[in-house]
Amino acid sequence: MGELRDHRDWGMHEFSGGKDCLLVVQLYAKVGLHRYNVLEGTNLQLHEIEKYNREGTYMPARYYITLLAAEEDPSATPASLVTFQTELYERKCCTLNLTCLIARLKGTKSTGNMGRHFRDDRDLPEWPDDKCSSRFLYEVMESEWEENDWIGLYLQVAIVTTDRR
Repeated sequence: MGELRDHRDWGMHEFSGGKDCLLVVQLYAKVGLHRYNVLEGTNLQLHEIEKYNREGTYMPARYYITLLAAEEDPSATPASLVTFQTELYERKCCTLNLTCLIARLKGTKSTGNMGRHFRDDRDLPEWPDDKCSSRFLYEVMESEWEENDWIGLYLQVAIVTTDRR
């Protein structure tokens, strides 16, 4: 787990990364990579977290994460690793309400502003009852689950962000 270097105020706190980094930070790093992969048509995978900063002592918080990533193969050689930066903001405490503001290779600028295009603060409709669920809900087949690793990623993020004790 990362080491807290300055715990005297509510400002920015710097942590070292590593293989035993907090699970929430690892998942947020993968969310940033997923955003980048969707926008750029790449398949970067998390190799290791170099460092991260957390703004705010309590939730919600903002995370600035610097990590090493590689195309497809997470056990890539050091020569094929790229340095990647992402920023995620927890918009509300204990809910799956995140905004990925930055997702880029270090030294480049982010592509577009996803928040501007996908922001929707309307309330969600009531969940359908069991009688009509077969008309509205889709059952993911095992082959789809295996082909789309982002499904599992966002399920993990949903659990981690809503159950922090």
